Amino acid sequence: MKLQSENSRSFLLCMTLFFLVLIASVSAGAAETYHLKDGKDWEKIDRGKGDDYTLAVSNIKQLIVQGKHKEAAKALNELKVAFPEFAGEDFDAFVAAELLYARKKFIKASRKYEEFLDSYPDSKFYESAMEKQFSIADLFIKGHKRPVLGLRWFHAYEEADNIMHDIADRSGHAPIAKRALRTLAKGYQKRKKYADAYDVWAEIFSIWPTGDMRKESLLEMAHSLHSAWKGPKYDSTTLLLARSHYVEFKKKYPLDVDKYDINEKIKLVDEQLAYKELEIAKYYSRAELPLAAITYYEYTSVFWPETTAGKLAKEAIKKQRTGEKTAAEKRPLERKLFDVTCLFLDNWFGLSAIGSSD
Repeated sequence: MKLQSENSRSFLLCMTLFFLVLIASVSAGAAETYHLKDGKDWEKIDRGKGDDYTLAVSNIKQLIVQGKHKEAAKALNELKVAFPEFAGEDFDAFVAAELLYARKKFIKASRKYEEFLDSYPDSKFYESAMEKQFSIADLFIKGHKRPVLGLRWFHAYEEADNIMHDIADRSGHAPIAKRALRTLAKGYQKRKKYADAYDVWAEIFSIWPTGDMRKESLLEMAHSLHSAWKGPKYDSTTLLLARSHYVEFKKKYPLDVDKYDINEKIKLVDEQLAYKELEIAKYYSRAELPLAAITYYEYTSVFWPETTAGKLAKEAIKKQRTGEKTAAEKRPLERKLFDVTCLFLDNWFGLSAIGSSD
């Protein structure tokens, strides 16, 4: 009985302590208010001041949305007076950029954000300014135009390029750096600026040489180079580099070969390379330089025997040696069909769109 009585007293003591702690916690919670810091983390402030601060910030946001910039500026000044702990030079600089952004003065806003980032790298508003810079560059990449001398409107692609690279330089390996460069590269691809796209994907590949970014950037480098090729009249270096990237992708990610049609793309590159050499052989044939023509026909047939051009090259070698007209010279139906196919190959640019992974 004595042991039972002691256990009961211990139980009552524990329960009493529990309720005391619970009451204290509830009381403390009732006196605490939080506000969203930099749009991400919640920061505790006093309940009385917290209510006033939240109401003031909400009012300022409404004024900015409504386009009442003068009223918003006045309210911001009042906020600084009422809550000096949130005021400071960095706050003033950030607000100046924010007001320009709200007025859709994106070029001026971007410059202000850049000045802010240079001057206040330790500010609690730093990440918010970076996000706004990203949103401005993204708008420019999507085609938003800027006024010049108030007379004409021009695309701001160059400004977007500078902003995105500035974000990447400032943030190193942070997620926003990855988003900035990836968005920039895809913007180049959509505008068919494949050489520029390749440069950015190569930059991404060098910064993130592992994981999903390595796989995507390797694939997109191949797509960009392949799409950059202008036809058999031009140098085939981009085709050769594209093929090497496709082959590397095939080795590194064998499970994704079918998903991205890598084998088909390699075959297409081979067709294009072979066709270029066949065109050179035909040129020498027309110029009545049979030895040079045969050299290129043989080169085409040996290195690309399974391609359409390789098979035509074999036939041309036989005809060239016997002095007969080649099928290319006679231009039968199958040759005309091949010409149509090659016209498609010459103007082909779709792989970047087909292979892009959003």
